Amino acid sequence: MYALPHLVVICLCCSLVYTRQRLTEKSLSNFYQNLYQQLDRGRDLPKEEYFRLESKKGQDIFHYMFNNSLLPPKNTLIVEIGCGVGGVLYPFRKYGYEIIGCDFNQDYINFGITTRGLNLKAGGLKEISKVLFKSKKKVGLVIYEQVFEHLPDPKKELTQLKKIMTSNTLLYLGVPGIKNIRHHYQENFRAFLQFPHLTYFELSTLKSLLASQGFQLLKGTERIRGVFKLGQKRNILLTNPDGIITYIQNLKFI
Repeated sequence: MYALPHLVVICLCCSLVYTRQRLTEKSLSNFYQNLYQQLDRGRDLPKEEYFRLESKKGQDIFHYMFNNSLLPPKNTLIVEIGCGVGGVLYPFRKYGYEIIGCDFNQDYINFGITTRGLNLKAGGLKEISKVLFKSKKKVGLVIYEQVFEHLPDPKKELTQLKKIMTSNTLLYLGVPGIKNIRHHYQENFRAFLQFPHLTYFELSTLKSLLASQGFQLLKGTERIRGVFKLGQKRNILLTNPDGIITYIQNLKFI
């Protein structure tokens, strides 16, 4: 996708699929600020349209949590990392939750603040952590919706994330699933590969990564959406790369 060449490989030890050649963190930041939306959508998506799309996602996430009895208490904070214009958070606020989000795109942040009065901050997890430490409010749910696959160092992110979580805090991760290609990418593996996506998960590899950093899976699907809580660090060995290799070989390459 985007017609930009990049090398994607499979680890023969743990079956993880990832982008081997990637931009530096400085270049990634510039990419998301100035190029991502135009490349991803083929046009500069109007912010109001983008907000409506994200709000539908937020409604879907809310109902997923509700239907699985995973909604946090109303007196806790809903946090989203990489919130864009704040659309995902908007339904949670409508249902009575206090929300806060962060994003590196200042234009998006300003839109969410000025048009919907949302509590949004510029930056990432590092910046929003400082705000949360000062407020001393309990975090009930942290959301990464189509963000986690973009992170250059997910283990580092999870280490930092644990500092704002308690034993009762839940983590929601929504990422593109390799084993969901048939439903959303017409079985076309090349369409699934995207230049800014640095890691390509199936549920087992996501669960393994999170377990290695002390997170326990509560609910998950190959879509992928996973809900986690803090637990014990565990090493889950995945030693069958042939399975994912065979799966990919049976897909289309258009």
